[in-house]
Amino acid sequence: MIRVKVLYWAQAKEAAGNKEEYYELKEGERIEELIEKILERHPALGSISKSVRIAINGEIISNSSYLKEGDLVALLPPFAGG
Repeated sequence: MIRVKVLYWAQAKEAAGNKEEYYELKEGERIEELIEKILERHPALGSISKSVRIAINGEIISNSSYLKEGDLVALLPPFAGG
């Protein structure tokens, strides 16, 4: 098993009801499996899940990226501003 930390930003933070939490995953699981677990725990995130960008350890990644022990995963909803 591996443990990763998930950070929620902006609307994702509001929908999850907190700014961070930990998930335990099987070795070799990908980000898409983590997203499934996040949506099971926080169904309210489903409404923004298609527009969320995902970063692992500060780099925007694809949903097929593999996770490893200690990764820091951030859910980044679209930002508006100017």
